[in-house]
Amino acid sequence: MIAPESTLEIRPGPPLQVADIRTAIIRYELANPIQYGQWRITHREFALVRVDTVDGYSGFAYGLTRDGPISEVISRSVTPIYKGMIFENPADAFYRCKLTSHAVLSAGTGMRALSLVDMAAWDALSRVRGQS
Repeated sequence: MIAPESTLEIRPGPPLQVADIRTAIIRYELANPIQYGQWRITHREFALVRVDTVDGYSGFAYGLTRDGPISEVISRSVTPIYKGMIFENPADAFYRCKLTSHAVLSAGTGMRALSLVDMAAWDALSRVRGQS
């Protein structure tokens, strides 16, 4: 196990193998922009992440991009590590990826991208095991 010990109980069941990770970006223009001092927010942008398994299941997650290049980070830095990986606990995959010491994944946009993939992997695992 790569992930730190936790009290989270993972029910036994088939492992998950990642076939692919896909992203889409949705941009919504705000009817009433928000002003914070000099900073003006005119839109909200969301990243949608889909983790597909070799067994045909998919897990999903979404979150704000905060105008960061979430799709690019996932395709360049996260997908190459996750693709083909087999695991029973998505936390193991998360830490395997994070512990590559890839600087972009340590904070900010990189951590946001990795976290979205992690949430989608948990969703995929719950679907594989009939728990979603």
